[in-house]
Amino acid sequence: MKFSIKKLSSDKLGTYYGIFLASEMIHYEFSRRPAQKILEAISSGNTLYDVLFDQISHFCIRKKQDELNSLQSQIHKQDQKVVQLEREILKYKKLQQSESHDEELDLKAKSINFTAESLSAKHELSLLESNELSNLIKEMALENFTYSSDLSGYIKRNNLGEKYPNIAGVVTMENYSDRWKFEGGFPKNIYRIVCQELDLRDRGTSARAVDFLSYRQLSI
Repeated sequence: MKFSIKKLSSDKLGTYYGIFLASEMIHYEFSRRPAQKILEAISSGNTLYDVLFDQISHFCIRKKQDELNSLQSQIHKQDQKVVQLEREILKYKKLQQSESHDEELDLKAKSINFTAESLSAKHELSLLESNELSNLIKEMALENFTYSSDLSGYIKRNNLGEKYPNIAGVVTMENYSDRWKFEGGFPKNIYRIVCQELDLRDRGTSARAVDFLSYRQLSI
């Protein structure tokens, strides 16, 4: 029996191409090219079932791949949203930490309400020393140092010897066998007051101060 293709139309299907075995239509497609391929395949000995099975398999694989691609695209978009959200959270945390730090510094600055005169009377200092010490404590309170060595390093790095020449200077330090010079230090009484007012700690070394020369003395 002979296979053939006929172009047909109906109200329900519109235009379509029927594949006929003799006078009986065994399959139809909506374009001529796929119908022609099926005709060629069954004419060369393949069954219609085998031909259609391959087509259906390819269609299903393509559809699954499209669904997979769509899912991967959705996952990628969700990942981008998660990354953006994490960035926003990190930005918010940094802002909160910054605000908290600023509030802490404001409270610390407000708590320092003494004057040079009150320091002079409280610690038996000259007015010159107490004036420098008052300015030093108020300025350094905003730096939020933990150790006295942090304060000394800050004074040295920023050349604050010119700003506090009478209370800051070079301390001669000594331990069991060595002696060395330490810049940005204070005499013992000033050191004690600074640590007390700024709540600073030392690092627990065995070294001790044995001499002190202020920056003003060193400049003479």
